[in-house]
Amino acid sequence: MTFASTGKRMQPLQKDNRLELNNTLKTITEQSQNALKEINKTLEDKVAALIEKIDANNKANREELNKKHYRFLRSQYSATRKDQ
Repeated sequence: MTFASTGKRMQPLQKDNRLELNNTLKTITEQSQNALKEINKTLEDKVAALIEKIDANNKANREELNKKHYRFLRSQYSATRKDQ
C-alpha cells in the first residue's frame, strides 16, 4: 500500500494503523446512521401520536361547539315564539 499524496510505500505498522482507523471510522459511521434512524423513527411515532391527539381534541371541540350552538339557536327560537 502507498501514500496517495507522496507515492511512498507504507510500513507495515502504518498500514495496520490506517486499516484500524478506517475500520473504526466505518464502525462510528454505521453507529451514527443507526442512531439517526432510531431518532427519526421515534420522532415519527411521536408526531403521529400528537397528530392523533390533536385530531381527537378538535373533534371533541367541534362536537361541543355544535351542541352549544344548537342550544343557543333553540333558545333563540323559543324566545321568538314566546314574543309572538
